[in-house]
Amino acid sequence: AHGIPRLAIVIDEAHEFLRSHPAAHDVLADIARRGRSLGVHLVVAVQQISVMRDSLLANIPVRIALAANTPFDVAQVVGRPVSAIPERGRSLVSLGDGVVREVELRVVQDADVEAVPAGTRASPPWRQPLISPLERSGRTGFGMLDDTERATQRPAVWTPTDGDVLIVGDRGSGKSTALRHFVDGLDVTWVRTMADLDGCSDGVIVVDDVDHMLAELSPAETLEALERLSRVRTATPRPAILYSAAAPAPRITGPIANVLTLRLATPDEHRATGASASTWSRNALPGMGVWDGVRVVVYASTDSMVTESIP
Repeated sequence: AHGIPRLAIVIDEAHEFLRSHPAAHDVLADIARRGRSLGVHLVVAVQQISVMRDSLLANIPVRIALAANTPFDVAQVVGRPVSAIPERGRSLVSLGDGVVREVELRVVQDADVEAVPAGTRASPPWRQPLISPLERSGRTGFGMLDDTERATQRPAVWTPTDGDVLIVGDRGSGKSTALRHFVDGLDVTWVRTMADLDGCSDGVIVVDDVDHMLAELSPAETLEALERLSRVRTATPRPAILYSAAAPAPRITGPIANVLTLRLATPDEHRATGASASTWSRNALPGMGVWDGVRVVVYASTDSMVTESIP
């Protein structure tokens, strides 16, 4: 517990802030409720406590009442009746244990303020977000997970034993680069036409732009292509198949264990891949998306990817 970084969020004149931004009540209540376990604490200065909702006040146990207009105003702060208003330079303090203590305030001199090192800031208890694709540079996996919930950044890893993969995204969203990072170093069969599936029974199979490939077939050819896919998916040993598509639900048979969601045009398309609508961004850069419910940044393309003769 001693290693948890500490961050104090200080809001002066909070009554004015909350009047201007009513939606901030829920945000501050969430910080007050969960922040302690994460090393994040609220320090709120307010002239009128009545402007603060109960959901926020209930999670602020330490109350300090200074000089106020009436004993009722002081009682609202400390949570119990008081007989007098604190004199200037003194305060009434409640620590959430039902006891109200009278505390003398320290008088801060100009020298005390000058003694505080200018510009000193503690390290925040979170990592800076990944905002663009990273160079692979010896890193494992196909990209980096930017897990804000756990404040961690770690490689996004997939192996053929994890099952099939569907990579979904608009044109220019980074599907091809992601595919190449997924299969780097593996024995791969790249499918140009559905006939290339015949005889595939192990290793890794890549079907790039599967929705476009199927859209060019006649109904009879589509049925035959889906039968080919079905035979491969039930073969022994079972190959892993990686698909890329622009549609959230391409016409392929059977469930897909893993989905990488890249940039899509609408929140509905994004959500149709199984990703949360809250993770959708129309302006996401190529290679930025969602994997297993967590924000992910696929590694950037390399010169070898551009020049090597991969279909």
